[in-house]
Amino acid sequence: MKSDFQIIVVDDDPQFIFLHNWSLKKLGFNVHPEHFQNGEKLVEFFKQNEDSQAKFLILLDIYMPIMDGWEVLEFLESKGSFDTIKVILVTSSVDKGDKIKAENYTSIIDFLEKPLAIDYLMGLKDKTIFS
Repeated sequence: MKSDFQIIVVDDDPQFIFLHNWSLKKLGFNVHPEHFQNGEKLVEFFKQNEDSQAKFLILLDIYMPIMDGWEVLEFLESKGSFDTIKVILVTSSVDKGDKIKAENYTSIIDFLEKPLAIDYLMGLKDKTIFS
């Protein structure tokens, strides 16, 4: 399947980056999904590609060093790119407060506990993420 959007994995744990990239490739989402080990790198990427009209689905961890997922979300929300950037929080957090906080962000389309399940990714293929 060739998706009409690029997937970016942002997680500070190399094992989860490997697992999520492997799953995405196996299901045919992206041959080479972009990935970053902290939010600051993702923000730099978007600042360098400000004029891009590409669509991005970001699989974002919340708790990372340097710049966490909440800070990334604040940056993304300030850009107002809700038509071209969507976020799925993929986290090890079981804090109900995090889930409630996530509901305040327009760009978030889902909140999942790690690891990202193959069944979930297969379901994404049939969803319209960008309308």
